[in-house]
Parts: sequence; structure tokens; C-alpha cells
Amino acid sequence: MLALPALWVMWGWASGVSTYGEVVNRSGLWAALLLIPTTAVTPLRLLFSQGRWLTWLIERRGDLGVAAFFYAGVHATAYAAGKGDLGLIIAEAKQSWLLAGWAALLIFLAFAATVDDAAVVLLRRCWRWLHHVGHASAALAFVHRALKRWHRVVYVGAALVVVHWALSAFDPLTLQVQTALQAYGYYSGPIDGIIGSQSKDALARFQHDHQLPVTGTITPEVLDAVGIVPN
Repeated sequence: MLALPALWVMWGWASGVSTYGEVVNRSGLWAALLLIPTTAVTPLRLLFSQGRWLTWLIERRGDLGVAAFFYAGVHATAYAAGKGDLGLIIAEAKQSWLLAGWAALLIFLAFAATVDDAAVVLLRRCWRWLHHVGHASAALAFVHRALKRWHRVVYVGAALVVVHWALSAFDPLTLQVQTALQAYGYYSGPIDGIIGSQSKDALARFQHDHQLPVTGTITPEVLDAVGIVPN
């Protein structure tokens, strides 16, 4: 389903129905539209109870992120192919809106290359830093689109990115506990500072295995067991 807009855009380009500018704009718009639900998961989890619709969104967050990266790639490829001159592309990249777009794509590329479990284990604490930096690509993408063409999606997307960062940093202690549980092999979810179902399950299993009171929450015993001293 997520590939259907891409097929439509590519068919329009190949058949000559769509102009070069329309292909670039439509692929960029779809990338931005898919970034919105991907970025919105964290604030939505805090603002609303865990309903079926939110569970559905959380389960498909990775797919939406990959699709957003794909459309961003199509967007950049179409732009580069239309220009057909590396010198011209480099010269135009000095413009603020294009510079923001290329920076977003490069950060997005690094983020997309390290989303699998192997990367989480390999990078450990650096993965958390990269995870947060990865969301900077979303902010830059909306800035890129805002500077080029004002659209309502920009306001919604930029607001969600800002809210996401604010809420992700809401509980530094939870971030530390999630990172510790991940290092111990109990947690494989996002390091987002939110005690969701995955964090509760990881805490409960850790407490059970270490003969601590099983509550599924962060307790002084858990902090002592993982060596975290609260501020």
C-alpha cells in the first residue's frame, strides 16, 4: 500500500503525464506526510491511552519510517536526474532550502542504516545518540519544504517534531534504565524515555531474574541492580 503513491508518481514521469517539477514535489510531499506519523508516535503515546489505533501505529512505525526514507530517496534522485549536472547540483546546494534537504537526507541515511537489532548491539549507547540525531532529519526535511513552498503539512510536521524531542527528554532516568536493560539483553525497543509495554515487560523480567519485587516499574532496587544513581 505504501508503494502505491510511488508507482503513481513514477508512472506519471515515465508516461510524460507528470512534469519534472510535479514528480519532485509529489515525492517530497509523500516523504513529509509519512514522516509525520513516524515522528508523532512518542507524543501520542503520552497524550492518549494505549488504544488499538495507537498500537497499530506503533507496530507500523518502522514501516512508515522506511517508506519515508524511500520517498525521500526518490525525491532526491528525481531532482538530481532532472538537473543532470553535478556541478549545478553542488552550486544550487548552497541555497538554504536545498542545503537543509541534503543534510536531512544524509542524516536519514545514517539513521536508516542502523535501525536493525545488530546495530543496536554494536553501537550500544551511541545508538541512542544517533536515534535522537536521526529525528533531526525530520526537522530539516520540514524546514526544507517550508523554505521552498509553504504547506499546512509543514506546520503539523514541525510541531510534532518539536513535541517529540521535548517529550523524549522528559525523563532522563527512564532513558538510563532503558539503556541499561538493553545492555543486559532485556529490552530491544526504542530508547525514548517512555515506560510503555515493552519497557514494563523488560523491567518485570529483569526483576524476576534478579529476585527483586516484580512490579514492571522503575524501583530503587532496579536502579541499585543496574548501578544507576538518581540525581
